[in-house]
Amino acid sequence: MPDPCPSCGKPPDWRGFQNAHVVNKGMGGDPKGKRGETVRICARCHAERHGLREIESNTRWHYAR
Repeated sequence: MPDPCPSCGKPPDWRGFQNAHVVNKGMGGDPKGKRGETVRICARCHAERHGLREIESNTRWHYAR
């Protein structure tokens, strides 16, 4: 079993982990994501950080604000 997400504590789904900016690029974060300025979190938490909620429709995932 993979390690849990450091943000939510759940194991990642089929999409695995993603690199997320600690400070979003739009808020002045480094666009290149230098070491120490990103964190690996699951795709669900990454979507939530961007204000998106996931909707499963048949076999596809959609994002909505």
